[in-house]
Amino acid sequence: MGAPIKFDDGVCIFREGERAEATFLLLSGQIEILKKTSDDFIQLELLSSGEVFGQIDVVDSYKRSVTARALGEVLVQVLDPQTSQELRVDEEDAKKQVNSLTDSLKSYGQSLVTADSRKILDEARDKKGVWGLIGGLIARRRNKNRVLQIGIGTLTGDNLGANSERLFKVLNTPLELNATIFSNVEQNYGDQNLFENIQNFSLNGRGVLIKKDADLLLFGRVEEISNNLNIHFLSRKMGEDRVGEFLVSDRLPLPANYSELYEKLIVLSVISAIVPRSEASRLMVHANLMSNMNTVEEFDEIIAGVIGDLDKSAIQVCIGNILSTLGSNTGDEKWYNEAEKLYKSATNINDKDSMEFANASYHYGRLVHMLGERKRSVSLIKSALQNYTDASRILTKNKFPWEWSLLQNRMGTAYYRLDVLEGSIENIKPSVFCFQAALKIISKKVDPIKWSEIKNNLAQTLQIWGDMAGSNETVELAIKCCNEALEVRTRNETPLSWAATQNNLGSAQFLLGRKLRDKNLIEDSLKSLNKALEIYEIYGAKRLAQITTRNLNKSRRQLSGIDSEETNTISLERGAEMLNIGDVDDSARHLTRPMDQKSL
Repeated sequence: MGAPIKFDDGVCIFREGERAEATFLLLSGQIEILKKTSDDFIQLELLSSGEVFGQIDVVDSYKRSVTARALGEVLVQVLDPQTSQELRVDEEDAKKQVNSLTDSLKSYGQSLVTADSRKILDEARDKKGVWGLIGGLIARRRNKNRVLQIGIGTLTGDNLGANSERLFKVLNTPLELNATIFSNVEQNYGDQNLFENIQNFSLNGRGVLIKKDADLLLFGRVEEISNNLNIHFLSRKMGEDRVGEFLVSDRLPLPANYSELYEKLIVLSVISAIVPRSEASRLMVHANLMSNMNTVEEFDEIIAGVIGDLDKSAIQVCIGNILSTLGSNTGDEKWYNEAEKLYKSATNINDKDSMEFANASYHYGRLVHMLGERKRSVSLIKSALQNYTDASRILTKNKFPWEWSLLQNRMGTAYYRLDVLEGSIENIKPSVFCFQAALKIISKKVDPIKWSEIKNNLAQTLQIWGDMAGSNETVELAIKCCNEALEVRTRNETPLSWAATQNNLGSAQFLLGRKLRDKNLIEDSLKSLNKALEIYEIYGAKRLAQITTRNLNKSRRQLSGIDSEETNTISLERGAEMLNIGDVDDSARHLTRPMDQKSL
């Protein structure tokens, strides 16, 4: 799923008569639903934030029967295919009702053409109940069995089960959380091999989560002397490696008799640690975070009261993860800024060989990397690289292969960005090596989505390296990587990622075609770029659509140059401007640039 899309006042999200290909969620602002008459439009409905729209025509694969237009500035999310499928209302009786209502609404719409406009408006207002009923049916479908399911494993050292029972009570308080004690899920580990055992347990834990159909598993241990509790979080879904996403090695230390403020921290940590399975669960996560988190300062009391450096670092990381997740969900940078302070403080501990230092460095690196991408800051990107290096010294390939491979992917993207910002070839080779290292652990079988992402990233760096070294074989390898990524990144399942790789493929095809003066390769480049452009236009990715349009024009000029036997020198000058990454102006460099739809 792509990033939320902003529409200015008066801009149409979709128009009557267009093919209905997507469902939308209104994140902020207002949208009016309009019906065209013989000489004007009338307003059928006024939608506010939190409402899903466009689903009616998608339900029965019909053309748009209405127009959706922004009133003021609005923020809209295109729902992913999985969520759109959920909105199809698969219970037979509900489907019949929806279809019946849809048909009646369309019939009603046909009558609008010739009816009196005042009468139309009155009838439209009366029809509000129809829209409400449809929305209610869909909402009931979406909410059926859609609470966030939390499993509590048997805690090591919790002989009487008192700590598990208290967690059970704390987590069953929020309406959309449902906690269950998994009495047969037990992990026994001691201090000697603590984190190695956590890693091993996580491999089996996800199987339990899938079997129990739960979103998150809490596990941990009670300290023998102090009775303090350490909780770890294991999500059912493999992580997306987003900013603020909990690592299985992250821990939340709790005193023996923790306060209500700690209870709130537990709830927020649990909600933030869930990797949503669908857009519906993501919205639940967001709603629960927003309803439970008031101010950044409310947990200052907890931080100030923690004595040990390691425990304080661990708690700062957990709170930082909560704030980062809020930043990702809201787009409000204040959450990121506060999270950055916490992560940075969490790294300032004496024990640089501890897991707490590794976790803090990982999270701090992810956040400053993202901020560095946004601000085009070399210093922030270099800071991210240093933090990744610090984390990988402890999260080693042998002990923590998954985390290590994710770090390699992130280091690869950081080196790539430094190449773009600084124009130094010295950063391309380590970028390639990092992506190749990540692919030794992350396979297509283990995690096809992440594998395809890294393949796409590798293709980007390979074509730059191949172009600079004059190696056709390297550019050919980049084309191969793109085609492999497209085995997973399909138009139907991941349209924007598919478009990004089509763009990347078009770039590599252009490079090779320009070098060989191969008309067929340039034509293939045009085909790939056109595929990308089509998706960007459908999903309203205006900036990427503009870039792709410029790329297409340049590729056409390159093809024209071949056809008219223009000199290779002129073609190369044009090629030097070709396919920049979009976020960064690298026109001074004589390189062709691939691009992706998202910030690496």
